Amino acid sequence: PRQPFESSDLRAARLAPHAGDPRVIVATNAPKTVKIAAGEFAKYWKQVTDRALPTDDFAPKAEFTVDPSLDAAHDEYRIVSTKEGVRFVGANGRAVLYAVYDFFERQAGCRWFWDGDKVPKRETIELGGLDVREKSRFEYRGIRYFAHRGLTRFQAEHWGFEDWKREIDWCLKKRLNLFMLRIGQDDYFQKAFPDVCAYPDA
Repeated sequence: PRQPFESSDLRAARLAPHAGDPRVIVATNAPKTVKIAAGEFAKYWKQVTDRALPTDDFAPKAEFTVDPSLDAAHDEYRIVSTKEGVRFVGANGRAVLYAVYDFFERQAGCRWFWDGDKVPKRETIELGGLDVREKSRFEYRGIRYFAHRGLTRFQAEHWGFEDWKREIDWCLKKRLNLFMLRIGQDDYFQKAFPDVCAYPDA
């Protein structure tokens, strides 16, 4: 089957590896999602290496930013090694977050399963040699929930707040951008996207 994202991983021209753990660089006026992405980077770096990220100016940089020239409709993002460290660039904040999860898959062997993350332990995570550009094949990527899907309860309609937090976290790691919950009477996908799928007349 075709993958929802198409990859352009350009590793041919490898850059010199960076020594040491990176420090996070994110603008104070960055969108909230970009700051969340930087926080997720720090969280998983510590989970993999057992080390918190440094704050001194001599450490390599891990930069997080939005580039409006990228394709926002398809959540395009880039992961690029530089002389100073590595940059995570997305068409929007969500795309920057996708880039962070992609990085940990590629460089640390992390895997995002529906019933929990698989985060291996490593002494170091390579920052060099990355020139990745990805964007989704489809503008809408999601799941439609029926009664058979559940974490602790049988029906998604009965999930609590913690269940949905876990589900949305997993959706983001799999680079999905919507979910459709049918509760028995109305088709909310048709109501939400009438230009894509017209809602029938009464």
